[in-house]
Amino acid sequence: MSLFNRNLFRRVCAICALIASTTLLPGCRSLPPNAAKGYPWPKQSSTASLVLQIRCTDEVVRVGDEISIEFLITNKGIHNYSCEDYTSPNQARKPPYRLTAKTESGTLVPSPSEEYGFFSGNRLFAAGFSYQGCRPGGGFTQIIPLNSWALVREPGRYTIVGIYADSVTSAPITITVLPRSEAEMQAYIKDLTNAIEPHIGTQVSSIPAPPPPGLGQARAEKEELNRLVAKLTYTGSPQVVPFLLRTMNASGAGSHCDDSYWEIEGITHQIPHTKETTQAIIEAAMKPRIGGKLAPCNSIICLLAEYGDIREEITPLIEQLLAPDQPQAWSEGVLLARVYSSGTFTTRLIAIANTPHCKSADRAMSALAANRTDEGVEALKALLNSSDHDISHNAEMAIREAYVSGNIYSGHPLKPSDFPKKHQHRK
Repeated sequence: MSLFNRNLFRRVCAICALIASTTLLPGCRSLPPNAAKGYPWPKQSSTASLVLQIRCTDEVVRVGDEISIEFLITNKGIHNYSCEDYTSPNQARKPPYRLTAKTESGTLVPSPSEEYGFFSGNRLFAAGFSYQGCRPGGGFTQIIPLNSWALVREPGRYTIVGIYADSVTSAPITITVLPRSEAEMQAYIKDLTNAIEPHIGTQVSSIPAPPPPGLGQARAEKEELNRLVAKLTYTGSPQVVPFLLRTMNASGAGSHCDDSYWEIEGITHQIPHTKETTQAIIEAAMKPRIGGKLAPCNSIICLLAEYGDIREEITPLIEQLLAPDQPQAWSEGVLLARVYSSGTFTTRLIAIANTPHCKSADRAMSALAANRTDEGVEALKALLNSSDHDISHNAEMAIREAYVSGNIYSGHPLKPSDFPKKHQHRK
């Protein structure tokens, strides 16, 4: 199906973990994804017999540092325990592991998602996993960055609690975050950007583990870049945004969004949202050009789709991307037009949807269905009745998707009376 894939922006979910390796203790083992079938341990066991302890692995922590918290899960029961363990390196918050932080006064420190939210529900998660099992007396550890769960931006004493699988809670621990002067922060940022420079432009998307011959070094270099970029975003400093945008644009117009996962995650959820930052992102999207025509980096488009409700600021950019003389940028324009729905784009979306042999036509249909207008409904009806099977099929799928998914974007949903009921559910 060539219909616009809603998971384009959902795959980089913000509910997962920083590149943290899992250490297995005696009595534990990792199981391959296909091991559940025929294996004596169940896919998922009760957590009633598990005990969780946490500790901070850093002796000294300052404002802006990555704060690493180690989970130690031990099986104290008499039965084996098994669970799914997510393995993708592009994860900021990992489903089984969660952390909370409170100030000395007892105030809960906001999480990145609470502070900035997940615009339009786009940042859901899809990633690989393996099965992990522990016999009685066994256990496993996992390093999780507190930064992904709590925006610790001020010096002071904090009480940290870990939660595993929503039901196993650790005893609280206390950490002290020391201050960092402005000059010290500048120096720290400079050290990180200097370390990142040699890695800029590294592109390794969806490489399986272990990687094919010849890709091991490239994968290691990309993971090092990820680690450094994450640390840079944890500073929470808006001044790092131009540098991060440069690393994203270096990946090129044809890059995969996952190539810049940590830049997107950091700018979206670690760094305060300001008008200046919004403008910098939009300018970065307009900068790349080939032969005088717009050639926006895919990663920057993903960032704009995730950043927040910036409809007013981004409308001129979308209009440029949808312009008749910019067919090479229609795909990016249509994606953003779907996220930041507006009747302003309807005329151009209809034109693109009716352009013969246009790769963006089906996406334009999807954008029309995601934001109801009278003109858009009439255009979709005409496309649905097209004698061209592919066009009719794509229109049908766009309509079905709009009804089934509901108003996950910011546009006006289709009315029940717009199309027959047979088109209002999945086949």
